Amino acid sequence: MGLVLRPDPAGELGRAAHTLLEEAGFEPLPFPWPPRLDADTIARLRRCDWVLVDITEPAGEAVIAFLHGQFVPHLRLREVARDNAPAAVRAAEEVLFGGLEVGYSSDVVEGHTTEDLLNDLGQRLEILRAEPERISGTGKAIEYFESASKRKEAVFLSYAGADSDTGALFAREFERRFRDVFHYRGEDALEAGVSWVDQIFGRLSATAIGVLFLSANYTASRNCLDEAEYLYSAWTNHKAILLPVRLDRSPLPEFLKNMQYARAWEHSPAEIVQKLLDRLS
Repeated sequence: MGLVLRPDPAGELGRAAHTLLEEAGFEPLPFPWPPRLDADTIARLRRCDWVLVDITEPAGEAVIAFLHGQFVPHLRLREVARDNAPAAVRAAEEVLFGGLEVGYSSDVVEGHTTEDLLNDLGQRLEILRAEPERISGTGKAIEYFESASKRKEAVFLSYAGADSDTGALFAREFERRFRDVFHYRGEDALEAGVSWVDQIFGRLSATAIGVLFLSANYTASRNCLDEAEYLYSAWTNHKAILLPVRLDRSPLPEFLKNMQYARAWEHSPAEIVQKLLDRLS
């Protein structure tokens, strides 16, 4: 497994990726940065079963172009800021993969921090190591491909118990579009015999998208406000996306008064989820 990675200031990404690969049963083969496609490097790349390439900078795209032409499997990794990636990188992807209809141009290990990148990489390695699963019957095939098309961001739905009917409506809509949707009234959401507080905050810490269903019932619940404050803090630290949805016209919590929200009385759950998907795209 070749590693063509930019050295981050602390060297954390390279070391952690090396360890992840070894633990997954792969043999890491580091390459120097910036890459140079000399005779020795080309020979070593051709020996690899597959290669992990950092495409945060255009130099990585040159390696991808070579691997693409040599039919060497590769996994692309990119650290992104909150704004768009550099135009040169995006342009190179469009030239290489724009003619493919399978979403290859968007299939990248991508994150805002080293931790994000390593978490995503770990998930990809689990998929690569997974045993093949046989699909029997049309129904199973449809279920599999619908699941594969869903977005991978972990979603946390925060609502008051008194608003659980509305929460369930939104949960069904989110589950149609996302693989990992948590709400405490969901089937098997919480494990019996384990602290529910620990389980809730464990899910909160892994959340990429927090959805707050704000109402008089919500603001009257200390547990709901704790969830809202946690997700708001994650949003202010650029660790999660926050989507407030007002269910009624009751006063908002003070810390949310400057945030734009969706109005459940003006838009259906499907419309609100679609607007979020448009935002993510």
